[in-house]
Amino acid sequence: MPATNAVSEMSFSALRRIKTFLRATMGQERLNHLMILHVHKDKTDNLKLPEITNEFVSKNERRLTIFGKFKS
Repeated sequence: MPATNAVSEMSFSALRRIKTFLRATMGQERLNHLMILHVHKDKTDNLKLPEITNEFVSKNERRLTIFGKFKS
């Protein structure tokens, strides 16, 4: 089995697990976003989440009031 086929099979397997678990509450757009994160897990694992969340929160005064700053 070629490596690319194995990767796609693993992705569809993960999709089945995710969709079965959250079928009743998840829309197609959210499911697509989760699958993108899963397929690119090697890249998303290296994201600095506190920096990203602080940037998101700082764009709006109301967000800053509700969420505050996140510690690095």
